[in-house]
Amino acid sequence: GKTGAKTRHPNIKNRGIGGDVSDGVYARLEEVIHIKPKAVFLLIGINDLWNNGSPNIPSPEYIGVNIIKIARYLKSEVLKKGLCSNNFTNKRKKYKNVIKKVNQIIKSRRNTGFKVLDFYSVFVNKNGLITEDYTTDGIHLNEKGYIRWTNFIKPIIISLKD
Repeated sequence: GKTGAKTRHPNIKNRGIGGDVSDGVYARLEEVIHIKPKAVFLLIGINDLWNNGSPNIPSPEYIGVNIIKIARYLKSEVLKKGLCSNNFTNKRKKYKNVIKKVNQIIKSRRNTGFKVLDFYSVFVNKNGLITEDYTTDGIHLNEKGYIRWTNFIKPIIISLKD
């Protein structure tokens, strides 16, 4: 649980808000910058789609550009090395192509000052949907999913140490 994570890792802060969208994250970036993080992992975008119930509102371009805008801002303000993840998957087939498009937009940006980490391929099954073993509800990771995520980012975190 979250309490255990705080006890074991006091330097890790979760700034996520349930149901938040990419516009909300962008609006709250000053509070993230204030704590001067060495790394920020963005797990944002799916609520932009799910909150509206439509795979095209807002558009994949809007979501992808928002994520890039957030990453660029963080990179310019506090981060030595910029990292942006595309952990953007779900269990509903109607969102599959939109999610692929958002991930493609994030990956396609050149000279942005950050590296895209491909979390998407870590969590999807052969159908391009989130592997059921890693999720509680088809979007959010369960304990097994967070263990997989932690194992993926551990070498990255180690590489960021001064």
